[in-house]
Amino acid sequence: MKQRLYILAFFALSVALTSCKKDEDEPAPVPEVVGKWSLDYGLLSGFQNANLNGAKIDPYSEIDFGGFFYTSQIHILNNDNKTFVEVYRHQGGVEDLTGKWTFDAGKLTLDYDLSDIDNEVFTLETKDGLQQLVSPTKDMPLDSVTVGKIQYIYRK
Repeated sequence: MKQRLYILAFFALSVALTSCKKDEDEPAPVPEVVGKWSLDYGLLSGFQNANLNGAKIDPYSEIDFGGFFYTSQIHILNNDNKTFVEVYRHQGGVEDLTGKWTFDAGKLTLDYDLSDIDNEVFTLETKDGLQQLVSPTKDMPLDSVTVGKIQYIYRK
């Protein structure tokens, strides 16, 4: 009789422990792109002058790179609406650009509220132990003869 009582108690305890659900109480994990990303440098490629290829350009430099440089911080917010604010600085002006973001398969897409700004897609990479957002390459004509490409690199 005592043995049956132990078996019944063990069975009741097993059922009670397996029926608890924790997943409803746990918040969703924070995506790794959430946070403040600052433009760190521009990476040059595709120039006929091989000395320029692979060069990193400082966005805070006073050298004129044909208007291709600006400074920017992108604040990816962890909220239900998945919004962002980009503080964009160019030629002495500052503008707050807003929109919504998505992150899927290592790609961060920024969908700006202003219709005259195209969506931007960045790839999340880890290089030398640092996370960075890398833009696609964009054409960069320095003058009528010198044309190459630039990628913008953001880091936390």
